[in-house]
This record gives sequence, structure tokens and C-alpha cells, in this order.
Amino acid sequence: MLCSEMLQQRHLGISQSSDVLLVGKPASFFYYQCIIVVLTTDNEIFMLTLYMKPTCPFCRRVVAVVERLELEVEMKDINDEAIAAELVERGGKQMVPYLVDTDKDVEMYESDDIVAHLQTNYGTPTPKVHRSNDVCIACEG
Repeated sequence: MLCSEMLQQRHLGISQSSDVLLVGKPASFFYYQCIIVVLTTDNEIFMLTLYMKPTCPFCRRVVAVVERLELEVEMKDINDEAIAAELVERGGKQMVPYLVDTDKDVEMYESDDIVAHLQTNYGTPTPKVHRSNDVCIACEG
């Protein structure tokens, strides 16, 4: 099966070949392996986008979990007026943090919900335990 046929069969929502970089290499005599890469306008791939403010404690909490889980997330600082307008258009209000997960087709406000979503879907939580042997809610949600 050709890569383009595989795209059509999987219904990936990609209609033009210009949206996709197809790399095929023979895996055996009769079969081909395909790697499908969807390119964004800046040629980077992001499933997760976080609208945030660097000074927001709720945003910093989400960012700490993102770093612990070693996720690749596009960070958008709403101090930029264009990004703030984009957030309002997308989510309806200028409130952060706001997560967009295109892989799971989920968008959400609230740091508690975002942390729970990231831990459930993108990693095995290894909570930080402090001297009292309790999980640190501030660090881990």
C-alpha cells in the first residue's frame, strides 16, 4: 500500500499532499514503511499548546508538570496582544492556563484539570515526595 493510500484509508483529515511529508523506505521486498509527518507553518510538530503567562502561579504549576513529564509543548505567552486575542477567539475568555491538545481533541482551562489530563494521557506520574512523606500538591497537582 502506498503512503498516500494509507493517509486516505486512515482518514487523517489531510487532503493535500503539500500538507504532508511522506518518507518511505523498503522494510522488506514487498512492503514499505511509511513515516507521515504533518508540518505546521513553522515546520514544527506540536500536539500540545499551552497559553500562559510566565508570572502566573497556576501556569508555573502546569509548566512544572510539563517539564517533569518531558513533553514537547508550544508555549504561547498571552502578554503578546496577538496571542491574547487568539486565546479569546479560541477559548472565549482571556484566562490562563489554557491547554489545547490536538491529539486528544481536548481544550481546557483550570490548572487542576490540565495537570490531571497531562498525567493521565502523557506519562507515568512519579510524584515528588518531600520531607513529610506527602506528595507535594504545589509541585504535582
